[in-house]
Amino acid sequence: MEAEAREERERILAEARTEGERILADARGEVETSRARRLDLERRQARAQRARLENDARLAGLRVLADAREALVDAALAQAEAELSVLRVKASYPDVLRRLLAEAASMVDARPLVVEVDPRDLELLRTVAAAEGLDVEALPTLHSAGGLVARDQAAAVLVHNTLEARLRKARGALRLEMTTAVQSEPRDTLPLGRF
Repeated sequence: MEAEAREERERILAEARTEGERILADARGEVETSRARRLDLERRQARAQRARLENDARLAGLRVLADAREALVDAALAQAEAELSVLRVKASYPDVLRRLLAEAASMVDARPLVVEVDPRDLELLRTVAAAEGLDVEALPTLHSAGGLVARDQAAAVLVHNTLEARLRKARGALRLEMTTAVQSEPRDTLPLGRF
C-alpha cells in the first residue's frame, strides 16, 4: 500500500508539474501577447504623435509663409500708395487726369459736368477739359492725391475717380494678383530685389 501511495503521490506531483508548466506557459503566452499589444499600441501612439508634430510644424511653416507673403503684398500696396501720392508732380499726370475726366464724362451724360478736384489741379483740369471739348464746372473742393469726382448738376450720378478711390477699388484684385504672383514664383529662382 505504501508503494501504491507513493506511486499515487508521484502521479499527482507529475500532474501538478505538468499543470504548473501549462499554467506557466499560458502565463508566458499572455505576458508575451500583452507585451506585443502594448508595444503595438505604443508604436501607433508614437506614429500618431509624430504625425501631429509634423502637421503642426507644416502648419506653422505655412503660417510663416502666409505672413511673409501678406507682408510682401502690404509693402507693395504701401509702395503703390506712396507712388500715387507723388504722381501729381510727374510728367504723366496731365494724361492721367485727362483719362480720368474722359471716363467720368462718359458715365455722366448731363452737361455741364460738375467736377471736384484738389485745388492744386484746378488749372490743369480746366486745360484738360478745354482740350477735350468738355463743358465742366470745376470746383476746387476736393482733397486728394489726384484725380477727380464728377457728377451731374443734381448729383444723381456720382463718379469717384480719385487716385485713392481707384486704388481702394483695385486693392482686392491687386492683393489676389500679387499673392498669386508671389505664390507661383519658383523658390530657387526668386530674383533678389524684385519687390
